[in-house]
Amino acid sequence: MKQDRLSGAVPRDASRNVLGHIERCDTNTALWVPPKPHSLISNIFKLDPVEMSIPGLSHAFATVTFTPEQKEDYQCTFTASLVSPKSRSVKMKPQELTFTVSGEGHVPQVTVECPGLRSKRGTPVLRFRRLLLGDSQTLPLVLRNNGIIPTKFTVHIMDDQGVFFLKSTQSALRAFHTADMEKDSTGKAKKPYLLLEHGQSAEFDVFFKPTLAQRLKGKIRVPVSGNSEIDIELVGEGHNDDFTLDNLPGLAEDSQESNAEGNLEDDIIEAVRANHIKFGECAVRELCNKTFTVTNRSKEEVMRFEWLLADAPFQFSPKVGHLQPGCAKNIRVTLKSKVPVTIKRHSVNCKVAKIKYQLPQEEVCDWDDRMCTEKWEDTTERLPGARWPLKRRVVKAVPEPPHTILERSSHEVELVLSAQVDYAEFKLDTVEVQLKQTELFQTEISTFQMSNTGNVALKYCWVETLEEEIPSKSSGRPFSSTQTRDFLSSTAEDLWAGNRARLVQQALLLESTQPQPTQPQPSLRLSKQLCRSSKGLSSSPEFSPIPVKDPPLFSIEPHCGTIPAGQNQIFRVKFFPTCVWEFKAEILCRLLNLKPSQKSPRVFVMGKGCLPKADLKCSTSPQKGETQSSKPKKKVQRSAKPE
Repeated sequence: MKQDRLSGAVPRDASRNVLGHIERCDTNTALWVPPKPHSLISNIFKLDPVEMSIPGLSHAFATVTFTPEQKEDYQCTFTASLVSPKSRSVKMKPQELTFTVSGEGHVPQVTVECPGLRSKRGTPVLRFRRLLLGDSQTLPLVLRNNGIIPTKFTVHIMDDQGVFFLKSTQSALRAFHTADMEKDSTGKAKKPYLLLEHGQSAEFDVFFKPTLAQRLKGKIRVPVSGNSEIDIELVGEGHNDDFTLDNLPGLAEDSQESNAEGNLEDDIIEAVRANHIKFGECAVRELCNKTFTVTNRSKEEVMRFEWLLADAPFQFSPKVGHLQPGCAKNIRVTLKSKVPVTIKRHSVNCKVAKIKYQLPQEEVCDWDDRMCTEKWEDTTERLPGARWPLKRRVVKAVPEPPHTILERSSHEVELVLSAQVDYAEFKLDTVEVQLKQTELFQTEISTFQMSNTGNVALKYCWVETLEEEIPSKSSGRPFSSTQTRDFLSSTAEDLWAGNRARLVQQALLLESTQPQPTQPQPSLRLSKQLCRSSKGLSSSPEFSPIPVKDPPLFSIEPHCGTIPAGQNQIFRVKFFPTCVWEFKAEILCRLLNLKPSQKSPRVFVMGKGCLPKADLKCSTSPQKGETQSSKPKKKVQRSAKPE
């Protein structure tokens, strides 16, 4: 007989069958009769069959069913005893086969990753916008298996009005199982289901297309294996208003309110109002504009609108106007604040009413308070000797056409505005950058960091003002402030460096072959000669076939840009020397939107140029034991000229 141990992880309130193999090695027939299991585990572990007869030299199979009731570990021992038939005269030695069966119960864990919004009762909520009848909106629904066992579930949408729709994406289709060939205990075919392994997700698109002008509700129910289920609430609203706010900035790509995370405090969940304009981060005394559209969806009535402004730094243009039937008009709202201010969901109402013109409608033109007339009128002034008086340009606003407001047609439409107006703030981790000693026509790079510690974006632009130290006045200025502001491409800089490299080699050979007089600063003399020679190099067609400007001595990257609030920017300082000397530069960073008392930062960069390391002894110095005069001269044999 054999001993074995069967184990596995099974969902709570689910079953798992384990097929055990039992083999008899002798030629006699035996009967397997297990003892009665304990009453506490009788419903958790079940054996089928409980008795079996195994012929000699054969085997049989037994099935152990594990049905955990709670999330915990279970263990059970089954003992099979051999029973000899009473008819046999030969007594058999008692034998037993012991099975240790263990299992671990787990709860299927299907969680809703998206949406992250929860109701007051703790259920997930898909909150759609308030839409015009016939329009639609799509929001994602993401389900994920965070447990350690595969989980089966189905998805059902419950909607009495027929305005919510569900569509599977590729991730959901991969998890879909039809199970056409499987049947349940009653013989009926099982329904399709979704199966997610550990860590897998399934995404769905939920559509909302209202057909009724009212608040609409629905529900998505997700039954999960293990007798549990998840409910997702669906909330939307349809409207059929004649006057609408359209093309709000960022509405098409901004779905933060619909996909927001958090908990709702109201018992009744309302749809998202599509009437919010976010200016975002604005600078103090900076003019910020946003544009949207107002539309008259009526087919016959003319509408009059007027923005009712309170004490706020917002201005509307036009502020008052008329809308013809089926027409739309762009509205520009402007924000300009002289002091830092945080505006959160500031409400501005627009008074809308249906009107009727006193004149025939075909004789009335469209009107708003931006319209004006322009003409030239005579003045009392006259130039000496002129026969006609001077004229002046007169601009007059077009008066509003006379009209009457229809009864019970006035109402107000709300627009919500938000903005963050503040000064820029920064933090610079260093004010001095010391670069390593660099060979001529090579590039050395060092970095430093600037942080945006304010609430608005930080715009910067670096301006280099070179203050280099040169050997003497007679050697000329090898660099200029204008040259340091030129940023060359990599191709142009490589060409420039290649041409200058020839000059360095010639200077080194000249320095080594000529007799060396006693001089206090040989490197200084070489640098002077190199700087003088470099002036005519750029104009010589032999060295530079195309005109290329000298690259800057010091440069910084990135040169201009924006640092978002709360983030950092790393800057790279490049040093490219062309003379042997020490250089120092002051780099000014122009920052916009700083406080009046705050100055722009300055960074001092320092670098030293040196000669390249070259070994010229092998080509110029005589061999050991020989002098310059004792070297044999090489004879050159000339060939005879042909006659």
